[in-house]
Amino acid sequence: MTKRLLTAVCVSIICAGSTYAQTKGMVYLDAPQVDAPQVIERPIASSVGPWWALTEYQVVRISSANLPPLITTSPPGTARAEAGVIGAPGASVLVGGSVNDDPRSGFRFDFGRWFGAAQHIGVEAGFTILESQSSIFSLNSDGNTILARPFTNADTELPQAVLVAFPGSSAGTVDIRAISDNFYEFHVDFTEKFLDIPAVTLTSILGYRYYRYDEGLRIFQSIAPTDPTFVPGTLLATTDEFVSRNDFHGLDMGARAQFFGGQGWSLEILGKAAVGYLRRQTSIKGDQMVLVPGVAPVVNTGGVYALSSNIGVHSSREWTAFPELGVTLGWQMTSNLRVSVGYRAMFLIDIARAHDQIDFTVNPNLFPPALQPTGAARPLFRDGQDSISIQSINFGVELTF
Repeated sequence: MTKRLLTAVCVSIICAGSTYAQTKGMVYLDAPQVDAPQVIERPIASSVGPWWALTEYQVVRISSANLPPLITTSPPGTARAEAGVIGAPGASVLVGGSVNDDPRSGFRFDFGRWFGAAQHIGVEAGFTILESQSSIFSLNSDGNTILARPFTNADTELPQAVLVAFPGSSAGTVDIRAISDNFYEFHVDFTEKFLDIPAVTLTSILGYRYYRYDEGLRIFQSIAPTDPTFVPGTLLATTDEFVSRNDFHGLDMGARAQFFGGQGWSLEILGKAAVGYLRRQTSIKGDQMVLVPGVAPVVNTGGVYALSSNIGVHSSREWTAFPELGVTLGWQMTSNLRVSVGYRAMFLIDIARAHDQIDFTVNPNLFPPALQPTGAARPLFRDGQDSISIQSINFGVELTF
């Protein structure tokens, strides 16, 4: 009797609970379950490991090189003294202006580690390489088209030109190659999260930074005299070469702010500036080879813009800064995998660029073979300096483990 009474009470309680659950909107245990949408939030650092690695593909633009007028021409019938001379009637520039400003590819590799249970102290290192780019010009004339290389005469201070091709005098070719070489950057930094809350992380950066950037400008001309006073087949081959190298070592300082939103999205803002030592080096070479059929080749020192007065290796040093700014939008695909797209700008200040080293004021008495040179020691080494920007759109993948 007692057992039947307890059973009846239990059944009544279960039925009453079921009725109450229906009135309050509760779901029966055997009702079909609907999965809530998965939301990927900011992962807990300790749950994904202390190591991280980032790789980026970059679409990059480096400030163009603005070449001075290197090759000129004039209309047929122009007098020899005015042919190719800047400012003379009808003279025009064939080679000069902006070069090496097309987009190029780059890659960046960063990795680092956080220490301690809270993972607030860390170390990171990274390497960036950007591909080289070159602009090539090749001009040929059988003598009917005028080709000239302009300069200013150091004695008269008037514009003048070296004639490569001129009717009745010579045929010739000019080949020019302007090179923007690979850019390399390396850094190693200590980092500290001095603010770390769910929505915001602020990180300080302190370490070492290095970059190297080179440029080159090579001008080769070949003159085949058509004047009957020359031995048929005579050839005068002349080369001017300017190569600049920039090496920077500095103390890297900056901060990184990260803002975290819903659905795994984040925004990162980076500001850095390395302060340090920039070494500029410029190598200037010039030579002329005289080829006469049946005679041993003769090599003379000097070209057109590279002569005995400026040929050599020239170096200079100074303190400067290397700023960097960046903004990155990221999405946390999984707890340890993040993809991103961003913009970055770096600035190379007071670097040596190859084309800036040309001094167009020239003493013609120094042209090869220059057996008894007289007059001013021109051209000079200019130690030209310029500041350029490196801007990129970056596509990255970051793995935490």
